[in-house]
Amino acid sequence: MERIQQARASVSQARANFLPTVSAIAGWDYMENTQVSSQTIDDTQYTSRLSVTQVLFQGFYRKYALLSAKIGESMSHEGLDDSRRLLALSVAQA
Repeated sequence: MERIQQARASVSQARANFLPTVSAIAGWDYMENTQVSSQTIDDTQYTSRLSVTQVLFQGFYRKYALLSAKIGESMSHEGLDDSRRLLALSVAQA
């Protein structure tokens, strides 16, 4: 069952490559001008940035990664069925 869960997770990861990637960065900078002694000027700067990225074509990499993950999931199901068959055979022989 653990292998099946891992295979399902790899399918989800492969599907995630089709979704856009969103990242956000924010910053706060404080500068004090100390060169002029008679006038102190405080300068506060706020910066923020939002980035959205989506790869439209990557040489069929995403397509085959998804197919590979689906085949891995089916292999895990077949492995589970095979282990159940072997367990039933061993019990029947015992």
